Amino acid sequence: MLRELVPTLWPAKGRARQRIYVALGLLGAGKVLNVQVPVLFKTLVERLEANHHQVMDTQSVVESIDLMQMGGTVLAGYFAARLGSSIFNEFKNVLFSQVSLHTQKDLAIRTFSHLHTLPLSFYSSNHAGALSRIIERGMKGINFAFTATVFNVAPTIVEIGLVSGLLWYQFNWQYSAVALSTLASYAGYTFAVTSWRTRFRKSMNSAENDASRVAYDSLANHELVKQFTNENFELSRYKETLVNYESSALKGSNSLCLLNIGQNAIFSAALAAMMAMTVADIGRGRATIGDLVMVNGLIFQLSIPLNILGGVYRELKQSFVDMEALLALSKTGNPIKDPEGGKLLHVTKGEVYFDSVSFDYDAKRRIVNKLNLLLPAGKRVAIVGPSGSGKSTLARLLIRFVDPTEGTIFIDGQPINSVSLASLRRNIGICAQDAPVFNATIKHNIAYGRPDATDYEIAQAAEDAGLADFVESLPMKYETVVGERGIALSGGERQRIAIARLLLRDPRIVILDEPSSNLDTKTERRVIDNVKRLFADRTVIIIAHRLSTIADCDLIHVMGPGGQIAESGMHEELIRKGGLYAELWKAQELQFE
Repeated sequence: MLRELVPTLWPAKGRARQRIYVALGLLGAGKVLNVQVPVLFKTLVERLEANHHQVMDTQSVVESIDLMQMGGTVLAGYFAARLGSSIFNEFKNVLFSQVSLHTQKDLAIRTFSHLHTLPLSFYSSNHAGALSRIIERGMKGINFAFTATVFNVAPTIVEIGLVSGLLWYQFNWQYSAVALSTLASYAGYTFAVTSWRTRFRKSMNSAENDASRVAYDSLANHELVKQFTNENFELSRYKETLVNYESSALKGSNSLCLLNIGQNAIFSAALAAMMAMTVADIGRGRATIGDLVMVNGLIFQLSIPLNILGGVYRELKQSFVDMEALLALSKTGNPIKDPEGGKLLHVTKGEVYFDSVSFDYDAKRRIVNKLNLLLPAGKRVAIVGPSGSGKSTLARLLIRFVDPTEGTIFIDGQPINSVSLASLRRNIGICAQDAPVFNATIKHNIAYGRPDATDYEIAQAAEDAGLADFVESLPMKYETVVGERGIALSGGERQRIAIARLLLRDPRIVILDEPSSNLDTKTERRVIDNVKRLFADRTVIIIAHRLSTIADCDLIHVMGPGGQIAESGMHEELIRKGGLYAELWKAQELQFE
C-alpha cells in the first residue's frame, strides 16, 4: 500500500521537494544537538565536582571566578544545544506544513474528481455521508503516515542509533546492548498489542459510518419522520449505532490502557538496569557521577522518541485502516469511459437511432430487448408505457449513464460510445422527475445549466418555466436559499427550477422525464407550450405517464412487455387502433372523471 502512496505523497520535483530536503536537514541537526544535551550536562557536573573541593579548600577568589566562568561556558553550550534543537524542530514543522497542506489539497481534489467519474450504480450502493467520512479520515491518515514515517519513525531510529553508539563509546557494548534490547522489546510489544487493537478501530469506523448514515437520512427526511410520527423510531435507530460505537470505543480505550502499562514497564525496567550498571561502574572507579547524570539524561531522552514511536505506530495502524478504505474508493472503476481518441459529437440534425439495443441490470432482469427505434430529428417524440417497461432506461442509455448490453445507439449517424462523454452530454439536456437541487440560491440552481449566464438570461429562463411570479413574491427573490434537497420549495417549484435550468442550457436534444408530474394543469400547459416554442427546431423526447402532456406530439412510441415497442403513431391514430395506448388513455380518463 505504501508503494502506491509514495507517488502521491512524495513530490516529483520543485519547491515542495526542496522544502522536504531542508526540513530533513533541520531534523538531523536537531537530533545531533539533542544528543549533546546530556553530554554537556555530564561535563558540567564533572567539572564542578573536580573543582569544588579545591575552591573550598583554598578559598581563592581567582579559582572561584574560573569555576564560575567554566560553569557558565558549559551552561551556555547546554542552553544553546536545547534551544537550537527546539528551533530546528519548529522550522522543520513550518517548512513541512506547507508541503503537507498542499498534498492534502491535491489529494482532496483528485478524490473529489474521481468520485464524479463513478457510475450511478456506485452511488446506489454507497451513502454520500459515509463517503465523505472515508475521504476525510483517509486524507488525514495518508498525511499522518507520511509525516510520521519521515519525521518520527526514521529520526527515532537514528536517535536510538546515536544514543547506543555513544553509550558503547563512553562505556562498553553492554550499555549499548541494553539500549537496543529495550528498543526491540518496546517495539515488539507495541506492534503486537497494536495489531490486536486494530480490529477495534475497524469496528469503530464501521459504527461511525452507520451513525453518520442514519443521522443524515433521518434529518434529510425529517418531514417524512414527522408525518408518520416516527421520531422515537429514528431515535432508537440512531441510539443503536451509537451504542455499537461506544462498545467498540470502550474496548479500544481499555486495550490502550494495557498497551501504556506494558510500555512503561519495559522502559522502567531498562532505566533501572542502566542506572544499576552505572552505579556499579562508579563503585569500580570506571565511571563518575557525571556519567550517571549523562546515562540518566540519555535514557530519559530516549524515552521521548520511544513514546512517540509507540503512539506513532498505533496511529499508523489506524491510519492504514483509513487509507485502505480511501484507496479502495480511488480504485473503484467506471465501466462508462471515454473511448480512446474519442471525437467530439457534432449534432447537425438531432436524429437518434437505437440499433438492436438490449439492456439488463442482471441476467434475470432484461429491461430493453433488441430494440430498434428511430427518433426523428427536430420532432417532439413521446415514449409512454406501463411502469417498469423501460422508458426512463432509454434516457439513461442515450446519455450514457449506463451502456447497452448489446447493440449501438447513434446520434446523426455517430455511435455515442465513440464520442467523448463531455461532448455527448453537452448536446443532451435532461429534466428528471425528481428535480434535484442544491442547497443554494434559486439563481445558483437555475444558472447551473450555464454558469456564465447573465441575470437577464436567468430571469428569462425562469419566466419561460413559469417560475418568475413565484420568485418575485419572495423577499430575497433569486437570492432565496432553497434548503437541503430543496426543502423550502414545493415539488412543482423544484420541477420548474429544473425546467428553467434546462431552458438555459439550450441543448440540441432534450429529454423530459415526467416533466410536469408535479405541476398543476395551468402551469403544465404553459410549460409545454414554452417547450414547443423554445425547442421548435430541436429533438425533444418526452417520457410521460400523464398522457395529456404528450397528446399533441409528432410521434408517440408505446413501450410494451418484453422491452420492445408495442406500437407507434400519433395520438388519434393510436386511439383508433384500440391497442395498449388506447387502454392507458381510457384508464387515465376514468381516473380523472
